[in-house]
Amino acid sequence: MNSLMIATSIVALCFLSMCMGQTPQYNVQPLSLEVGTGHTFEFFSDGVYIGYNSYSVVKQELYNGIDAYFIESVTDIESNEVTLHIEAMYIVDTSDRCLHYEFEGTIDGELHTVKADFSEESVYVVASRPDSAYDKTIELPVNTLCVDNNMIGQWDLMFSAVLIVPDGTFAANVFAPQPMERVAVRASVAEIPSLMEAAGKSWSCYTLTFSAPEGYVAYVTKEGQLIKLETPSGLVILLKE
Repeated sequence: MNSLMIATSIVALCFLSMCMGQTPQYNVQPLSLEVGTGHTFEFFSDGVYIGYNSYSVVKQELYNGIDAYFIESVTDIESNEVTLHIEAMYIVDTSDRCLHYEFEGTIDGELHTVKADFSEESVYVVASRPDSAYDKTIELPVNTLCVDNNMIGQWDLMFSAVLIVPDGTFAANVFAPQPMERVAVRASVAEIPSLMEAAGKSWSCYTLTFSAPEGYVAYVTKEGQLIKLETPSGLVILLKE
């Protein structure tokens, strides 16, 4: 594996364990986002607050002739393992298929950059850090979504775009630009929702138990709002607002 890929995935407090599998088939529903829509998610490690990720839809207009949402994102995390600040921008169409994604981040004092341009069947990624540079075209399954390390807003949009069926299977094709990996995401959806407290209110959530990446658990409303995400390492991400 290229040294740049190792550095960007491990240093960035990677919560995605990349797992290859059969290409899942899933039901996409249109995104309906208003300019100004956005959420903040807080990160907790063993119950201790270590940072946040926030995102906001800043405009909706055509991008290369495609109706698209332009989204800005900020991530700040400081823990015993890593200190990072990432400012990102991603452009998705109305089915959440990523068209363009880029970020500039300071990770333990080092500058990291990623730019990714997506077509229907591939992505061209250019990445850099102080001692390395990398570019590559990677083939993708049709309808692949972009869900990168620490970009919880991208998880949130994925849950909004892919239909959640009680007592069914949640599945999606995902590409993570930082480690430059493809993933076949799968989770079983609980039959009956339960109440979850977050952002000052109670939410009726379905529990999604992931087999890929294994050990992850998400709590999501029927409408696709992510409320809470738990990782095998003990990291907990919770909706703040």
